[in-house]
Formats: sequence, structure tokens, C-alpha cells
Amino acid sequence: MDYELARAGSKLSREQKARGEAQKRKAERDRRAKEAAKKKQEEIAAELEARRLEQMEAERVAEEQRYEDLMKNNGVAFVRPGLVPVLCEPGADKGIVRRADKILLPPSARSELQEAQKNGAMFFELSCGPLRSHGQVLDFTADEGTLGLPPRLFKALAGPSAQPNPRVTARYVKLPKGTFARLQPRGADFQKEVDDIKLVLEAVLHRYATLTVGDVVSVDVADKTHELRVLELQPESAVSVIETDLEVDIAPSVENEEAVAAAEAEEAKRWAEAQRVAEEEARRKAEATRLVAEEEARRAAAEAERERWRVAKASTLPPEPAAAEPNLVTVMVRMPDGSRCSRRYQKADPLQLLYDAVEAHTGLEPGRYQLVRTLPREVFSPQDNAEATLQTVGLVCRQEALMMEVL
Repeated sequence: MDYELARAGSKLSREQKARGEAQKRKAERDRRAKEAAKKKQEEIAAELEARRLEQMEAERVAEEQRYEDLMKNNGVAFVRPGLVPVLCEPGADKGIVRRADKILLPPSARSELQEAQKNGAMFFELSCGPLRSHGQVLDFTADEGTLGLPPRLFKALAGPSAQPNPRVTARYVKLPKGTFARLQPRGADFQKEVDDIKLVLEAVLHRYATLTVGDVVSVDVADKTHELRVLELQPESAVSVIETDLEVDIAPSVENEEAVAAAEAEEAKRWAEAQRVAEEEARRKAEATRLVAEEEARRAAAEAERERWRVAKASTLPPEPAAAEPNLVTVMVRMPDGSRCSRRYQKADPLQLLYDAVEAHTGLEPGRYQLVRTLPREVFSPQDNAEATLQTVGLVCRQEALMMEVL
């Protein structure tokens, strides 16, 4: 009975514990869900606030642009964004000479531009993203939401370099009359193939009403088309070329500039290589000088050490025995440089005294040399027999001759 009660109590305890853990997990899931929902709401609120601020900034910029347009355009401000570019040739259909940049606007734009008639020809800045050019309105017959563009402007704004599904913004501008233009041909043969550049350009520019920095002007000569990019305009970056005396300057062609740039790059490369070689030679010489200096310092240090050792050994030598004393041996040692070290010794003197005399003469330390007697060859080394005497090693003749070998 007691066993059954204990078993039931244990089961109840496990179930209560499991329910408690399940409740904790559920509470944790609920907490995380609430945090995720709060975070999502904060992100949405932040995004909405960013959009609101962006919209406010866009409205501020638009208002500033409108005010600037009103001041510059004699009280006229007109902007029509989001126009679909449509390829057409309205000027050619009507036989108009200055047709290269004639555009068509929708009829709804006419009423908004009534005040612009007092400024004369109506010019428009045409932009599609970073692409920009200008044109003159010919008529208001384009379909609503579209913008009729001649081939030159269509290629510039909606051609291969434009974004997919391009949309063009047309903004009315009052352009000043141009006084100066600098054009740059693409090919180097333009100035070679065109005899009278001024006459040809006058005829070509007669087809244009406006010019914008960055525009490409096409010149057809002898079944060949030359492209010239507008590099500079005066008095502004966009001008009217109607009834104006425009001074035109031709800059070196792109190909010439590329050739010059390539030559300059090659020259810079050669100069850099020469500099590298010179620097490498300077480093080599500096390294050689350093090595020579180190070698000289090493030799000087070694020489100083030899001199120190020589002086130390010379200070330990006892007086040389008198020539009249008995049992003398005169040992003459020939040095590698041809010099000689000669001294009298007692036959019972330790062989170390001979080594000390040699070291006092040369400054060489033990282990750097050995003494050799020829016929038969016999070697005396300070490491081997320094404790022996002259007599025990056989140096007993009145005159003994040895040679020093440097190890």
C-alpha cells in the first residue's frame, strides 16, 4: 500500500513539473513573439518616418527648384516628370532645318506654358537619371504621358546607356545665347578629312537649337560620320545656338588624347622602372657599403683583440736567458708573412713558454695556429702538449727552426 502511494506521488510530482516547464516555455514563446512584433512595429514606424522625411526633403528641393526656376525663367516654372520617351521626327516631317532637338509635349502642357511665350523660344531640360540634354518644343501633339524625341535625343536619353523602361523629366528653362563651344572629335582623322572645319560645323550646328555639355554632335563627311562631344560651353553649360555668333574650338581628338595618355603612361612606366633600378642599385651599393663597413669593423675588432692578447702575452714573458748560459735552445719560428720570431730557451722550459712568445709576436690565440717542424713533419699545438718541455718534445738542438701555420 505504501509503495503504491509513493509511486502515485512520484508520478504526480513529475506531471506537475512537466506542466510547470511547459508553462515556462509557453511564456518564453509569448515573450519572444511580443518582442518580435514590437521590433517589427518599430521597423515599420522607422521606415514610414524615413519615407516621410524623404518626401519632405523632396518637396523642399522641388520648392527650391521651383523658386529658382521662377527667378531664372522670368516668372515661369514648369516640370513634367515620368514622361515615356517616344521616337519621332516632327521637325523632318515639317521640313524644319533646326530639327535635331525639336520635341513634342502633350497638349495638357500648353496651358501651363502660356506665360513662357513672352520669353521667346521654349527650351526644356530633359533628364533621365544621370543623363541630361536640352531641346526646343515644336508642338503639343504628343500623347498624354509621353514625350516625342528626335533620334539624337532619344539615343542620348533612352538609348543603350539608359536605364530599363526609361522615364524622362521635362523642365522648362530659359537658355542664354551661346558664345563659345569646345568640341572634341572621337577619331584622330576628323581634322585630316575635313578641309574647312568652320564651314562644316556651321552647317551642322545650323540643325541644332540647343547645345549641352556632354552632347554628341554628328558630322557626316564623304559617307563617313564623325562624332564630336561637347566639352565646354559659355556662358553656361547649356546654351541656345539660335541667331548667335558662336565661336567654336576643336580640342585634340579622344584618340589623340588616348595616344598621348598611353605614351605618358609608357614614359611613366619607364621612369618608374628606371627609378626602381636606381633605387635597387642604391640599395645594393648601400648594402655593399654596410657589409664593407661591418667587415672593416670586424677586422678592426679582431685586430684590437689580437693586439690586446699580444700585449697580455708579452707582459707575462720572463726575461730571455743570457747567451752564455748552458742548456740553451734557440728556437726560430717563421711566420706566414715571412717575419721571424726568435728566442732563447732553457731545454727544461715548458713548451707553453714557446707558445707565449709566438702569441706575444702575432697576437693569435690558442686554437688559431700550430707550429710545425719539417723533416720529419711534427706538429706542436698548444691544445695538445702545452704542459711538456722543450726537451721532452725533442727540441734540444742548439738551433731549432719551426714554421707557424694559421688554422
